[in-house]
Amino acid sequence: MTGPLAPGQLLVAAPSLTDPNFEGTVLLLCTLEKSGAVALVLNRPLGIPVQQVLPAAALPAAALGPLLWGGPVGLNQVFLLHQSSVSAEIGRPVGGGLHFGGGLEDARRIAEAGGRLQYFVGYSGWGEGQLEEEQREGSWLILPPAEGEIWKSERAWQWEQLVARAAPDLSWMQSVDRPDLN
Repeated sequence: MTGPLAPGQLLVAAPSLTDPNFEGTVLLLCTLEKSGAVALVLNRPLGIPVQQVLPAAALPAAALGPLLWGGPVGLNQVFLLHQSSVSAEIGRPVGGGLHFGGGLEDARRIAEAGGRLQYFVGYSGWGEGQLEEEQREGSWLILPPAEGEIWKSERAWQWEQLVARAAPDLSWMQSVDRPDLN
């Protein structure tokens, strides 16, 4: 079960994908245009609080959180994924009320509006037609995100659960209490 490529969809690395940048990853497709695509890896937390990378004084406590590795491109930048009443004024729409982009002042506004924020170091990018070709080759399983999938605080086993959802022949991955023993 995989769907069409579209912003807001999840790109779940197929079990056969062995590129170390993407093996075992779950990505949110943020943009898809003729010139290429941009996505953020959702399941690679860096174990670093955002205040170690961004000036903590510039952000209210509600805007602080963990950093995730978004992908191998633009590693000298922090990218925002957000959802709030002011998000439509900030960044690019992804779908489902999610927006991609913005800066420190935008993060402050989103936090003050009671919104959700997630920070990423780097992003994942593809040139014209590259992601579509990878999909045809079977490198990605395409799924709509389940409720709460984007904002999970616990990301362990996220990939296994989504592979099981996308590929019925791998559904055993979802029912095992300890997937690490498989």
